[in-house]
Order: sequence, then structure tokens, then C-alpha cells
Amino acid sequence: MISLDCDDLFDTWRQQARWLLSHSIDPSRVSWSGTQEADLFASDEACPEQPGPFRARIPLALLELLERAACYRGEQRWSLLYEVLWRVSHGDRTTMLSGDQLGSEFQRRIKQVDREAHHLHAFVRFVSLPAGRSQLAEQPEYVAWHEPAHDILAQASRHFIGRMGRHRWMIATPRDGVYFDGTQLHHQRRCPSAWRQLAQAGEDPGASCGWPTTAISSTRRGSTPG
Repeated sequence: MISLDCDDLFDTWRQQARWLLSHSIDPSRVSWSGTQEADLFASDEACPEQPGPFRARIPLALLELLERAACYRGEQRWSLLYEVLWRVSHGDRTTMLSGDQLGSEFQRRIKQVDREAHHLHAFVRFVSLPAGRSQLAEQPEYVAWHEPAHDILAQASRHFIGRMGRHRWMIATPRDGVYFDGTQLHHQRRCPSAWRQLAQAGEDPGASCGWPTTAISSTRRGSTPG
């Protein structure tokens, strides 16, 4: 058994999957550690460092679907993606369709991720942050707390660029966070505690460091703070 760890990063997983495919390594011989699907009894095989001889043409559409499905938190998070990739690379594209058993689960995960992204767009609630309330070097003007079920924040938060104008804003979650400085969007995979405290204080009207707030709903498409 080959045990790998991609640190829940799609680009890292993609490099690993490319190497595995090049050596024609069957999905049954691979597990990804650090998640619920890790095989605690797996013994690592001696693996060559260089890519193998097998080459496959992977449809761009599949890569885009794999990246979306990679945001899904759950069992077999990365192993399932490799099984999909393996079958398509060997000429079986039915796994991209909902009529196939594996394809059905693959599509279900994509729908769950898309649904979670929609929830962020529709229901996140920005709250104005009065000047001087933050110890951050560059204080956001608006903050929001959100608890997504899947790892959608890094990509889905781009929805608010432009909609919030050049205002500085931040979204914090239990895992990661994003901060828009008026020009660029910055993503932190591990949300700083200062970000969480600011966002949660704005979410809770009874917080000890509470302030007069103005809620900005994201449900009206194209709306921005005044």
C-alpha cells in the first residue's frame, strides 16, 4: 500500500495523482493519510522518484470537476477523486456521469460543494466595523462569520470582489479566512485567531466588545455598502 498526504491541497494531490497514473498504480494500492480514509495498517512500498512511462490525456472539464469535488469534506475525499481519474484515464468516462455508481457519488459531492458556495453567496452577513476596534495593521471595514460544511471559502468568496466595491472586508470560518484589502484577496488556510474574534464579535450582538453595527446582506446581487 502506498500512503500519501496532500495536506488537503488540490494542487498537491494533482501532482501525486499524475505520478501515480504515470506508474499505472491502481487505486486499490493507494491511500491518503491525514483524513478519515487513511489505512492505519498500510505499509509503504518502495516507490521510484521519477515519473513512469504511462501518459494519459485528461479532459479539462474533468480537471475542473475534480477541483470542485476536492472541496468536499468527507470519507475517501482524495481516494475517490483518484479512482475517478484512473477510470477516465483508462477510457471509461461513465464515471463522470450520475448513472454510474462512482459517478453518482462524484456528482453528489460536486452538488454539495456548489450548494455550500451558494449558501455563502446568499446568506453571509457582513457587519460594519467601527474604526479603532481592531488591533490588525490594516483594519477591515466589514466582517462576517460563516460556518461552511465544505472547503469553499477560497474560491466562493471571490463572488464578493466588485460587489463590495473597494471596501475592505473579511470572512472568517472555523478553519480558514479571507481578507480583501481593497485590491487583492488574501486567503489564510488556518484562520488567525484575531480574525475569528472580530468576526464572531460582529455576529454576536451581546459580545463584550460589541459595537453599533450595520448589517450588509449579500442577497441583493450587485449591492455594495454605502
